[in-house]
Amino acid sequence: MAITVNAALKRDVLLRTAMRSFRNRILPILAFANKFQDEPLQGTNIITVPYISLASGASTDFVAGTGYTTVNNQTLGVKQVTVNKRKYRMVQFTSDDWNRQPLLKQEELIAVEAEKLADDVLADVWSLVTATNFAGTTLAAMAATAFDVDDALQLRRLCNEANWPTAGRSLVLDSTFAEYLLRDSRAQSHLTAGQVGAVTEGKLPMIAGFQPYEVPLVPANGLEKIAGFAALPSAILFASAPIQPHPTLTRTLVDYTRVTDPDYGITLEYRAFGDAVKDQVNETIEVNYGYAVGEGAALKRIITP
Repeated sequence: MAITVNAALKRDVLLRTAMRSFRNRILPILAFANKFQDEPLQGTNIITVPYISLASGASTDFVAGTGYTTVNNQTLGVKQVTVNKRKYRMVQFTSDDWNRQPLLKQEELIAVEAEKLADDVLADVWSLVTATNFAGTTLAAMAATAFDVDDALQLRRLCNEANWPTAGRSLVLDSTFAEYLLRDSRAQSHLTAGQVGAVTEGKLPMIAGFQPYEVPLVPANGLEKIAGFAALPSAILFASAPIQPHPTLTRTLVDYTRVTDPDYGITLEYRAFGDAVKDQVNETIEVNYGYAVGEGAALKRIITP
């Protein structure tokens, strides 16, 4: 007896696969202040993103008789972020592809597309990393082959001297810089027995107080020659929210579905539509987002010569 799988169930499986792949790749953005909405914005494309600003001002000596008189400047900052970016990946196939290509594995295909979508979103966000936006003292320019634990420790010192809190420090590295850091035997010696997989899987351990992230597409940003950066969450602000199709379009789309990751709240959109004349089916996954510079003092660039 033949078993027929409901089309909606197939779609849900595909979207869950896409979300897992997208989420795993987009993880570095979670190191920054963010706000993800799973419902479309109404009447505006602005999202207010909260962040914890760097502490400033000296601590106050207590004086008997006057008591607590001085309020420090530590506040919960907020900044408006415009959701004005739309990136999507679209696959197209024909009835012939669908019926006669047994190796057309949709789950694998959508997983690959979701990872690439996440890579491109991150590369877009990293375009903010310039000397103009983040001008503070940082490491001298170096080749990837020279980057090791000593440089991570120097970054740590620079962050300490800038009065960064120890919590929430991240280290985002281009793949080549990550490779040479991982080659350093001192980085590998940080691994506990439960972290041995970090070497075989190529994952970086916590190093010098930083949570490291390897990303394949840190854009050089032209003459900026960016290869990575150390940062606090307040350095970059990120927001996302879906865009509901116009009612007229919903009547022409075969499907429009949103899938939201239950852990982080980020939402992917799925659209399916076809062209009967050309015998073509189009399926897209899309993310709508925006970003802005947060605090210029909360990021230290890593650059090449």
